[in-house]
Amino acid sequence: EDEETLSFVYNTNTLYREVSGSGVKYSDDHVLFWSKGDEAMLILNGKK
Repeated sequence: EDEETLSFVYNTNTLYREVSGSGVKYSDDHVLFWSKGDEAMLILNGKK
C-alpha cells in the first residue's frame, strides 16, 4: 500500500510510503516508520 494510518492516544497520522533501500518506510512531517523482517524503527518528532 502507498498509505498507512498510525493512531496514538491523542493523535492520528497518515503516513505515506517512501522509497527504501531495504524494507518498507512510511513517513509524514513528524513520524517515520521503517520495518524489515522482524525489525522495526519508529521516530517521532526526531526521537527514536
